[in-house]
Amino acid sequence: MNNDDKSQAPDMPQVGYIPPPVAPGAQYPGVPNANNYNQSQTPPNIPTVPPTPPAVPRPPASKSPMIAIIFAFIVGFALIIGGIALDHFDKESKKCENAAPSERSIFKRNFCKESDVYDEISKEAVFNINIPDFTSCAPSESLHQSDKKAWYDAWVECLNKTWKPLFDNAYPNKDSLDFQGTVVKVVDSLENSGSTCISDGNKTSGVEISGFYCRKEETIYIVAGYTGDIESDLTVLFHEYAHHIAMRMGFPININLMIFEMYKYWPNQPDSQDAVKERETRRSELFADTMSYAMLANTPSLKQFLVKPTKGLEPSTHGSIRALQLAYERGVKARTVGDCNAWGWSIDEVDQ
Repeated sequence: MNNDDKSQAPDMPQVGYIPPPVAPGAQYPGVPNANNYNQSQTPPNIPTVPPTPPAVPRPPASKSPMIAIIFAFIVGFALIIGGIALDHFDKESKKCENAAPSERSIFKRNFCKESDVYDEISKEAVFNINIPDFTSCAPSESLHQSDKKAWYDAWVECLNKTWKPLFDNAYPNKDSLDFQGTVVKVVDSLENSGSTCISDGNKTSGVEISGFYCRKEETIYIVAGYTGDIESDLTVLFHEYAHHIAMRMGFPININLMIFEMYKYWPNQPDSQDAVKERETRRSELFADTMSYAMLANTPSLKQFLVKPTKGLEPSTHGSIRALQLAYERGVKARTVGDCNAWGWSIDEVDQ
């Protein structure tokens, strides 16, 4: 094709080129053997060059690259400091393990880390006791409806009667442990309970509670205004009774003394003493929760009253809802007191 002849169409049309119409019988420009083409027919396919796709926009570059650098530096620095602290704690822990216990230690041993305290507690014979079946002395459900005060009294009598021989067998030496039962008092409100625990400022955080255990009095208090269905009342009563078991074992006093000795002689711990003591409070409550579910689960007639928790009380003292549900899951499967041992739970399980 002559490039100077502009009357003819190019051999390869440009993008968007449309051939001009031709008269019937005329030669279609650039298309061989097209003499029979007319305007009523569909034009022959003419190759075209596909359009170039638009460029994909890129996100704008960060205007402050220094922010990312500073953040990475802070994270790296924190990891280094944390690593140094853990390394220092590991060295102190090994030093503690190899050292002779202080002559002033009540327990005649070193508590080098938090888990040492709970390893010591877990040696107690109480954790070998099987969870009992209360069928033989359980009061009737009808009594719960007709006379709730009598129902609570009957249940506490049943609990005392069932648990005492189990403890006597586990601790035949009465000088070691002489298990005594508790009593229950149903009161209209916390303020009118007359409990010395309330007058001391305990259990008065403003949270509405249906029961509490006063260690000094070895007494369970039930607040009548917050009692309700039999499922809730049984769960609360058994929970508070588990606190009585722990108290008779001396756990609250002994554990706090162990924690005190740990920080007195080996203060370089990863957590503060206040944090460990707060965690101990959660362990105590989670033990009571797990025991409560275990006592319900191991009495056939009471299994129907098991209710998985859906909300908690105070996460800082009683554990998160995830921890409470873990207590439920372990409680319904528990066969021994040891299966309910929340002092043996990992820190992550208690703090979750």
